[in-house]
Amino acid sequence: MITFSTIFANLKSNNQIFAVGSGDISKAGTIFHAFGWPLRDITANLQEIHAANFNSILISPVQREKQIAEITERKLSGWWALYQPLNFEIGNSLGTEDNLRILCECAHELDIKIIVDVVLNHVANDGGGDELTAEMFESQEKYDALFALHINKHVDPLLLRPEFFHTILADAVEATDRFTQTHGQLGGLPDLNTENQDLQQIIINFLLSLIGCGVDGLRFDAAQHIELPEESDGTGGSDFWPNVTQAITDKSRDIILIGEFLGDINVHYLKYMNLTYSRIGEQVRSAIYNKIAKFAIFPPDYDKSQLLCWSESHDDYTDGTSSFMLPEDLILGWALIAARSGAACLFLARNTLGILCGLFGGPIQGELPLWRNPAIIAVNRFHEAMGESPDYERIMYDCVFIVERGPQNNAEGAVIINLGDQDVILADKIGLKDGKYIDQIKGYKFTVKNNHLIGDPRLITFKGRSVSVLISKYNTELKSTCSREGGRFTDKIQVKLCHFGSQMHTYSINGEEPIPFASGQVVEFGGNDVPIGGEIALQVRCDTLSKTYIFKKVINTPRKVTFKGQYNWGTRINEDGETVPDPDWFGPYIYIYDKAGACTKENAPWDDAPLMIWNPETGCFEYYVPGDFPSDVRIIFKYKGSQLPCKKEEGFLLRCGENGTFEDGTWTPKPAPEP
Repeated sequence: MITFSTIFANLKSNNQIFAVGSGDISKAGTIFHAFGWPLRDITANLQEIHAANFNSILISPVQREKQIAEITERKLSGWWALYQPLNFEIGNSLGTEDNLRILCECAHELDIKIIVDVVLNHVANDGGGDELTAEMFESQEKYDALFALHINKHVDPLLLRPEFFHTILADAVEATDRFTQTHGQLGGLPDLNTENQDLQQIIINFLLSLIGCGVDGLRFDAAQHIELPEESDGTGGSDFWPNVTQAITDKSRDIILIGEFLGDINVHYLKYMNLTYSRIGEQVRSAIYNKIAKFAIFPPDYDKSQLLCWSESHDDYTDGTSSFMLPEDLILGWALIAARSGAACLFLARNTLGILCGLFGGPIQGELPLWRNPAIIAVNRFHEAMGESPDYERIMYDCVFIVERGPQNNAEGAVIINLGDQDVILADKIGLKDGKYIDQIKGYKFTVKNNHLIGDPRLITFKGRSVSVLISKYNTELKSTCSREGGRFTDKIQVKLCHFGSQMHTYSINGEEPIPFASGQVVEFGGNDVPIGGEIALQVRCDTLSKTYIFKKVINTPRKVTFKGQYNWGTRINEDGETVPDPDWFGPYIYIYDKAGACTKENAPWDDAPLMIWNPETGCFEYYVPGDFPSDVRIIFKYKGSQLPCKKEEGFLLRCGENGTFEDGTWTPKPAPEP
């Protein structure tokens, strides 16, 4: 056994420079990378992401891109277009400025931070005949100055100024000198002259508009290719980073700034931002591939509190470096990264088949995505529960990596990662304090005495290629949830079951054989086999505790929603004192949603919510809930930028078999009459 103390927890490199004016990256916690996800999809999945214990979400660039990213089933395609921007404004194929604002508002209600990827180094190149033409310029000289850079003709005309671009055509990626790295073209993409003060102001205005939408962090793509005030060769420096970061932090002192670095880190950037640290990802993948735990040891060269780490990034996936990793590999990798203290951690969202989720792939219907796997959730809970407590790394049998958190040899919790293929018995010393523990993933029970796991060898055996999460503060916690606690339904009904801290978790329907379930699993029942008026009893059991939910099948009658007399929305009083439709304004729009099943179901997207119809006989606006909503729903009314209920509240509840009326500020649901 080799024990590695985290001497680096408080160790700073001799070259360490503290970031000024940038929010503490550790506050970002576990970051869910919604790579390529449309903003509406992220908003619709916020509850699931929150339930999986992710603290922040990194979204892809929202600047208008070179082309609309191609959507193909279960395949990554066109992601690169998002990194070839045409302007410095909010709005592209992923969503609008309003979509971003709504996402931030909804995320903040769940204490989730939103971090936006921004591209400031370059713009889109030509291709497919999208070249600049002389007719686009007021003078031949300006056209001649920009033609050789292969700028895409759809780039914002505001940016088409020769002084806004570097003219070196050499590849910044392949270059060995810093001047070319910061002034050359990144993979053939026109490099912006970030020294220019006018261009800096355009970029600053864009970043401030993101902050105005409510974003909590910014990730600067290709940050290492934008120059510092003083470069090592004495040439090519500028005040871009001081000016930009100062303007940002003047607006929002706590905003989290992250610079993308691939490969080695230039510590001088730490004066302005936190940095990504891709090297640890390389080490972790090497440990997984070779099944050698010591490869995953965090090097003591840097202060982790300024770093963003991962076992897999979108670059690793898209260039094929990590795309072949199996779900079990990804779970091992996430445990190796997120169990430690200090650094923030980035998790690239994939589904259970190892395919990237989001716009470029999408979750497979009926599959539980990997980010909702109980092991991922348990590691996230561990990361959050351990807070700022120090970590200690311990290696056993060459293949077992243990991260202990808390006082040395008296730790409050540990993550045990067996990288090998064989099961192992942990008979050697472990740094946990004495007491009883429950594996937060599998529910197995352990006892620690005198810094040793004791008991039946079968109970202290850790399976090959597996992760165990032990947290002392959760030993007695036992909790299960069901997304619908009974009620009426008309055809089939879906419920989501979750468990926390139990060793055995099952559900049964009408007393049938119990079925184990994974936390976050969606269960469907009902259908034609249940007669009208028939009941279904769903029993959920976690260890010795159980609860039964009763569901009753009813006739699927249309449910009517009536809206009347609220601030004269869409109505006016005519000369005869009658309430009539206002010819200058449409009536209220109605948005209906249901979040209790596998995903959010809507009657229409938020921005396309349908109008309610005026009924002159009743003097009300009316709407019938679509028949494919067989269960409880939530109702929101919209009118001229306002909504009822307010933005931070859930919609009005309309249960199955009820009609609902909103009148004079009051929502009243009543059972619908039998047909």
